[in-house]
Amino acid sequence: MASATENSSDVPKDSDEPKPNGPERAGSPIATEKASFDDRGDLTLRVGSLEDGSADVFDFVVCSRALVRASPVFRAMLFGGFSESKPEGDAWIVKLPEDRPAPFFILLNIIHGCFSAVPQKLKLDELYQLLVVTNKYGMLSVIFQWAPIWFETHKNLDVISEGNERLLWIAWELGEERTFEVKCRDFVLRSKVNPEGQIVDKIGVPLNTYDCYEASGIIDDITKARQDILDELSSNFHAAIREGLEGRGCKKERPKEQPESHYAGYHGYGHPPTKTPALSATDWKAIKDRCNDTALVEVMKAVERLGLGKFGVPQGTRTRFLGNVNAIGYLTSSLRSKSQAVHKICSPLNQIMDRFEGSMGDFKSPISDNNLKYMRNQAKKTAIGGDRSEETGEPQKKRPRF
Repeated sequence: MASATENSSDVPKDSDEPKPNGPERAGSPIATEKASFDDRGDLTLRVGSLEDGSADVFDFVVCSRALVRASPVFRAMLFGGFSESKPEGDAWIVKLPEDRPAPFFILLNIIHGCFSAVPQKLKLDELYQLLVVTNKYGMLSVIFQWAPIWFETHKNLDVISEGNERLLWIAWELGEERTFEVKCRDFVLRSKVNPEGQIVDKIGVPLNTYDCYEASGIIDDITKARQDILDELSSNFHAAIREGLEGRGCKKERPKEQPESHYAGYHGYGHPPTKTPALSATDWKAIKDRCNDTALVEVMKAVERLGLGKFGVPQGTRTRFLGNVNAIGYLTSSLRSKSQAVHKICSPLNQIMDRFEGSMGDFKSPISDNNLKYMRNQAKKTAIGGDRSEETGEPQKKRPRF
């Protein structure tokens, strides 16, 4: 069994220099090259395509039996009566034009026991591309002992600010629950949407168009959790606006005139309490109207300042706020400190912001029980899940004693 790295020309490489022991990024088109992983290999995997003008094509000579032991998908393809089955008398070549050579290079080195050629570190995009292949061909268990090592340097990355939306799927695919939960919350609070309400990546591409997210549905769940927070905030603002428009914004009770006994019995030092004359109904209504109008204007300005709509006029459609939820939270302190309400208890801003901050810290997790079940099953396939002795699905072989 020969390592594909014995000849530097047999290794996927960039256009500038060969990197025999690591994954390679797609460079400018080059002629098809061959890398042999087994001196007696009976199968050639032709990986990549030159049609789009951006990918390399490599012929990987492999042992078909080693490949099918590592992948149930290849087992079905090669020995299940499909077109990829071994032809009579001709060379056995299986074309994989939609796949990238670099991830296959790593996986085939592992499958054929060429462990010295397996990199100890992968960049985030390289790990992502590798997991795309393991997901497609059911080969996650192949990277059992390397998965935690490769993932360790990436699990604490700042998803949104660095544009690392792929980290969410990497955590999902590896079954790393803690990181997945943290990143889901990050996306709920820190992601932006396009005018259609779709969460977008750093350059504006909707995440639900990523192939890797289609099956899990997690992006839809994150979008809903984000929208629920905004809808609750908008609903509270609209309720306050309706009260103001209907003249019910002032909650202060009309003060009553104190009886004479309140003043006659004063024997303390200094001047006695000033006698407050009773307000007439007309005067009190004027005060309430001014308080109501002041609070109403405050709420309308807050809605406009937060970008939730022009003066917060209620609409039949859902709130379409394109920014991230955290950005609203950053503005709440300044809004609280600038209240000009006649009666402080009549300004709804503090109550609305208190409820909003509570929603940000206590929203329902977008992770479903099915999501958790999938990730826990994935974790069993790698060292991230610890000991695999309890993994079901295959009979456990009895280990002989030394």
